[in-house]
Amino acid sequence: MDTLQLTLLVVQRLEAPLTSVEKNECGMHYGTSAGSHSYILLHVVALHCFPCPVLLVRVKEHVKVMQVTYETKHGWIEGAAIMISVVVVVMVTAINDYTKEKQFRGLRNRIEQEHKFTVIRNGNVQQIFVGDIVVGDILQVCE
Repeated sequence: MDTLQLTLLVVQRLEAPLTSVEKNECGMHYGTSAGSHSYILLHVVALHCFPCPVLLVRVKEHVKVMQVTYETKHGWIEGAAIMISVVVVVMVTAINDYTKEKQFRGLRNRIEQEHKFTVIRNGNVQQIFVGDIVVGDILQVCE
């Protein structure tokens, strides 16, 4: 798309502005900002980080060795220690990710509620909050 085609599209949008019904339809169709991940989902993501699969493979190998050699008196300690380390890694990673995501959501909400942007909507120049911008709004970058 070249500059001329883009200019024609903007002029057409100025002549036929976005109605409030179209605004609602765009919001429903394209959605809003992505929501946060659940704490459980962050645990699943943390399980897929590099150290966890390696440690889980090590536990599986240790269980096989124990079955072959019949070490039952103290042989379980190494496997249990590895499993505890996996749980600790997953918990710390999930808590860290959850905290970062919570801080980011707070920052994003603050920006959406405090900062206004100049747009052309329904043929009128308006100041609206950043969170209310939808597809079809024409943004004024500079005045």
